This record gives sequence, C-alpha cells and structure tokens, in this order.
Amino acid sequence: IAYYHNALRIRTESDFPQDWAQTQNNLANAYNNRIAGDKRENLENAIAYYHKALRIYTESDFPQDWATTQNNLANAYLYRIAGDKRENLEMAIAYYHNALRIRTESDFPQDWAQTQNNLANAYNNRIAGDKRENLENAIALYHNALRIYTPANFPIDCFKSSFYLGKLGWDNGNWELAIEGYEIAIKAVEQSRNWVIDEQRREEILKESIIVYERIIQAYLNIGEVGKALAYTERFRCRGLADLMASSLFNQGGEIDPKVQPLLIDYEDLQKRINTLRFGSQTEANLVLAGSRQLRDGEELEKYKEEIANLTAQKQEVWKALRKLDPVLAGQIEVEYLSLEQMWGLVENKTTALLSFYTTREDTHIFILRNQESGLSEKLPQVYTCQGQGWEVLQKWIFENWFKPYIGDNGKWLEKMGDFLAEVAQRLELNRLISQHLMGIEELIIVPHLYLHQMPFAALPVGGVVWQRMG
Repeated sequence: IAYYHNALRIRTESDFPQDWAQTQNNLANAYNNRIAGDKRENLENAIAYYHKALRIYTESDFPQDWATTQNNLANAYLYRIAGDKRENLEMAIAYYHNALRIRTESDFPQDWAQTQNNLANAYNNRIAGDKRENLENAIALYHNALRIYTPANFPIDCFKSSFYLGKLGWDNGNWELAIEGYEIAIKAVEQSRNWVIDEQRREEILKESIIVYERIIQAYLNIGEVGKALAYTERFRCRGLADLMASSLFNQGGEIDPKVQPLLIDYEDLQKRINTLRFGSQTEANLVLAGSRQLRDGEELEKYKEEIANLTAQKQEVWKALRKLDPVLAGQIEVEYLSLEQMWGLVENKTTALLSFYTTREDTHIFILRNQESGLSEKLPQVYTCQGQGWEVLQKWIFENWFKPYIGDNGKWLEKMGDFLAEVAQRLELNRLISQHLMGIEELIIVPHLYLHQMPFAALPVGGVVWQRMG
C-alpha cells in the first residue's frame, strides 16, 4: 500500500491517466485483501479506489479493464460490512452483470466463469426478491461456471464452484443437488492431489476436503443409498492411507527399484510440465493457493485443454508401466480403492460379516455387509448409526481416556481398562448391533476409523446371551 501511494506521486490522473487508473485498481485490491487495520474501513477504501479507476477505465475505451474493475467492485460490495446488506448485495449483482457485458464465454471464458461463480454467490445470499428464484439463479450460474471449471482443467476453481453448489443443496435439504456438487468437488480435489508432488501439501489437501467426503456420505444416507455412502467412506479411507504410506516410504528413505526410478522421474517430469502449463511460473509450493493462469479467448482455452489431455494421457501410460513393476508404489501415487463389488467378495461365506466404521462430526456410522440368502443382485449393505457419537463425543473421548493415560500413566490406564472398554461397547451400542444385524455370524472383518483403529475389538464386552446367539 505504501509503495502504491509512492507511485501515485508521479502517476497522476492528469499526466498519466492509464497508469494512474492501474495503480488505483491495484491499491483497491491491496485494501480489499489487507489484514492490518479495520476490515470495514479497508473495504470502504477499496470501493473508493475502484470507483476512481473507473473514471479512466470506461467501457468504451478500456473494456477489459472496465469489466475487471466492475467484477472487483462487485466483490467488494458482496462482502461489504458498512451500509445496508440488502442494498450492498443488489449493488454487487448489478456490477457483476455489468462485467458480463464484456466477459463473454466465447471471448474470455475464464473471466466469464469467474464472474458466473461470483454472481452465483451473490444470488445465493440475496435478501431481495423471491427466495426460490434466487436459489434457482444461483444453481444455474454455478452450472455455468462449471462448464469452464472442470476437474481435469481447472481443479482448484472447479472445487470452489462445485463446493458452493453442493453446500447450497446441503443447506436447503436438496440432497441430490448436494451430491451433484460434492461429487464434482471430490473429483477436483483428487485431481489437485495428483497434480501436487509435495507430500505435505497432499496431506493438507486431504484434510481440507474432509467435510466434502463427510457430507456426500451423509447425503447418500439421507436418500437411502447406503452402498454409495459406503463406497465414499472407502474412497476417503484409501486416499488417506495411501498418503500416509507414501510419506512414510519417502521420509524413511525407502529403497526404490532401479528399474522403477526412471519411470518415477518421467512421471514427475510430466506432472511438472502440466503444472507449468496450468500455473505458468507459479512454484510448486503455491500451486493450490494460486489462481488459474488466465487464457485470452476460447481458442486458447481449447488448445490448453488439448495439451493438458495429451500430457495427462502420457502420464497415465507411465503410471501403468510403473504399476506393472511396483503396484504398491503406483497405488501411493494414484490411489485405487475397493469397489462395493470387491467388498462383497470378502463376505461370500454366510457366517462372515464386514463392519466398516465412519465417524462424522455428529455420529458414528457402522456399515454392515453380510451374505444373506437372497441373490447377488439383491444384496444391499445396511447401516447402523450411533447417534451423537461424533468426533468430539467419541473420537476425542477415546484420545483423552485411552491414548493419553497409556502414555502418561500406564498403571492407571491398566486399572481403568475394563471400565473404558465397557463404555466403548456401550457407546457403539454393540449388543443392539449384534442382535439386529449379526445373528449367526462367526467371523468379523472390522474396518475401523480414526482412533477406533487402536481398539481391541475382541476384548469389548457384550452380553453373554447375545454373544452366544451371534455364534
């Protein structure tokens, strides 16, 4: 901000109008993102500087600069603290529509998609007008943005738009729309993970996307699609496990077959070429924080998409060759997860059942697979929900009462083990779970989640009669 003010001592409106307008716009952007000072005052300064820039950046003389400033001004009004919120949103919508007079899909596809997404956010939060109509407009605008922002070509921008689309559905109880948005968001976040070479950043991406997996699982449960919910729990679990294994291998200096090394080099080289094409000169460390590289027009966008597709295809061929030599390492680079059909294959015996645990913020779900008498086409997984046993209530409780005493006071841990395990069984409602779903089962395949991985399930106490009836 100080340097921009310095520049304005020379870049005056009368002597250097274009440079003056450019600096006014840059100064507005700086105030819009300023951390120091009062947020309300910073936004007011940003709005004032954008308006100054528009004295030179007119639609007729500088259409692109005018449209960009209209979009930026709309963003400032969208998040404005001062003034009437209803009026601010109406101003934001008007400025976004102004920007779209220049930012067309054919001429400036990325700019068009950006403004479509921003306008969708404004309609989603709009106070004036009909609520239903505003939401329909927001949905249509998110869909517009996603025509350009695809997981394969712009995964970061795609994630933002699809996440908001899914959230709109989630917040309004439209589970099908929530699923649509979150499915695209998951594809985008998984693509982002594949594009980032740094293992620490991969872990951060997975952590940031937890809410998306959690919500799509819950949305599928809400519409009775238990199998699809289970498939996404496995998808999330495998991705996290693969990242953990890969991090352990490389951090501990795991030996890599000399035949594999050239393929790894080729794979990373192709990924770096994709990153350069995707982000220009942005460094790997900033990949996920960076905005999309701006393309001038639709023709350039098509060329970019073709180049990305070609490099991705080459990378996939290298990965296939790598998988033949080292399937474990290949699985750490690009995750393959069990399908529902493969999971069913684990319980072909009628006395075997699979229990897959998954804890959300609110509850713990126990997915159940067992081979009933019906034909394969009629096989349906079931779910048992321990209501209220979410992250804080169950998982944090396990950490505080099992892990911490084990490390800090082993004697006390041993003394209280029986009571603790009894409470775990009670919280997971094991007696009811067994009586309702596991009668006649002699063998259990247990797939825990989070701190449940450390539970001695065989030692969890259940009622004697129930245990005998289970087999």
